Amino acid sequence: MSCHDNEAPDWSDVDAPEYSKVVEVRDPVTRQLLGLTMQVMKGSEDIKEPEEQT
Repeated sequence: MSCHDNEAPDWSDVDAPEYSKVVEVRDPVTRQLLGLTMQVMKGSEDIKEPEEQT
Protein backbone atom coordinates (compact mmCIF):
# COMPACT_ATOMS: atom_id res chain seq x y z
CA MET A 1 0.00 0.00 0.00
CA SER A 2 1.55 3.28 -1.08
CA CYS A 3 0.68 6.54 0.64
CA HIS A 4 1.39 9.93 -0.90
CA ASP A 5 1.54 13.09 1.20
CA ASN A 6 -1.55 14.61 -0.39
CA GLU A 7 -3.50 11.39 -0.76
CA ALA A 8 -5.60 9.86 2.00
CA PRO A 9 -5.04 6.17 2.68
CA ASP A 10 -7.65 3.75 1.41
CA TRP A 11 -9.64 2.37 4.32
CA SER A 12 -12.09 0.42 2.13
CA ASP A 13 -10.55 -2.86 3.27
CA VAL A 14 -11.43 -2.17 6.91
CA ASP A 15 -13.92 -4.73 8.17
CA ALA A 16 -16.96 -2.67 9.13
CA PRO A 17 -20.74 -2.75 8.81
CA GLU A 18 -22.10 -1.05 5.68
CA TYR A 19 -23.80 1.68 7.70
CA SER A 20 -20.64 2.78 9.46
CA LYS A 21 -17.59 4.63 8.22
CA VAL A 22 -14.01 5.04 9.33
CA VAL A 23 -13.13 8.62 10.24
CA GLU A 24 -9.57 9.90 10.35
CA VAL A 25 -8.66 11.90 13.46
CA ARG A 26 -6.10 14.54 12.54
CA ASP A 27 -4.36 17.33 14.42
CA PRO A 28 -5.97 20.58 13.20
CA VAL A 29 -2.60 22.36 13.09
CA THR A 30 -0.09 19.83 11.80
CA ARG A 31 -2.63 17.65 9.93
CA GLN A 32 -0.84 14.66 11.46
CA LEU A 33 -2.91 11.49 11.59
CA LEU A 34 -3.65 10.86 15.26
CA GLY A 35 -5.86 7.84 14.87
CA LEU A 36 -9.00 6.32 13.40
CA THR A 37 -12.47 6.15 14.83
CA MET A 38 -15.55 4.25 13.73
CA GLN A 39 -18.65 6.36 13.20
CA VAL A 40 -22.00 4.61 12.92
CA MET A 41 -24.37 6.34 10.55
CA LYS A 42 -27.89 7.25 11.51
CA GLY A 43 -30.28 5.16 9.51
CA SER A 44 -28.92 1.78 10.53
CA GLU A 45 -32.26 1.18 12.23
CA ASP A 46 -33.92 1.47 8.82
CA ILE A 47 -32.78 -2.05 8.02
CA LYS A 48 -35.87 -4.23 8.26
CA GLU A 49 -35.98 -7.98 8.53
CA PRO A 50 -37.25 -9.62 5.34
CA GLU A 51 -40.86 -10.73 5.53
CA GLU A 52 -41.47 -14.44 5.45
CA GLN A 53 -42.79 -15.65 2.12
CA THR A 54 -45.46 -18.32 2.13
